[in-house]
Amino acid sequence: MSLSLYPTKRHLVLIGMMGSGKSSVGRALSVRSKAPFVDTDAMIEGHCRRRITELFQEMGEARFRVMEQDIICQAAEEEQPCILSTGGGAVIAPANREVLWRTGYVVYLHAPPEVLYDRLKRDTSRPLLQQPDPLGTLRQLWESRRAYYEAADLVFDVSQIRIRPAAEAIWKGLPDWLRRRLRGEEDA
Repeated sequence: MSLSLYPTKRHLVLIGMMGSGKSSVGRALSVRSKAPFVDTDAMIEGHCRRRITELFQEMGEARFRVMEQDIICQAAEEEQPCILSTGGGAVIAPANREVLWRTGYVVYLHAPPEVLYDRLKRDTSRPLLQQPDPLGTLRQLWESRRAYYEAADLVFDVSQIRIRPAAEAIWKGLPDWLRRRLRGEEDA
């Protein structure tokens, strides 16, 4: 198929819960494709010169989500194709969903809350998990976001797979036109 059939879809967008491996898999996909890797959480931290945890504490979640939306829209509207990793809650905002699905091929990295909890139980940098019942919080977050996540162009289970094999399997599962676009190849 011709790249011109997909004029606005230029990015590979990774969505999913915290701990699903969006940043790690995204970096591996960037190496595989030679497309730049853009992590919206890292953009926010760089812009504010504070960690996400601190921003949540200082701003509260509602104000943080407004700032996150600005950063996501900025990153998604860039012309150069990239591997774009979003924060776990990015799919909550309708404006984020609109721009991500319009400008990118969206891949949901899925793992059940129990697997995510096992990966994150010692991680103190996750503000939404600093609760008395972090597993219950993960279950609640996943359930509230599930429909948005599952609306992705591709759902990929990362429960039992390592980073490089996951990135390779995702790469092979992408449409040819997107792989060509991410590699910077011209329309054939």
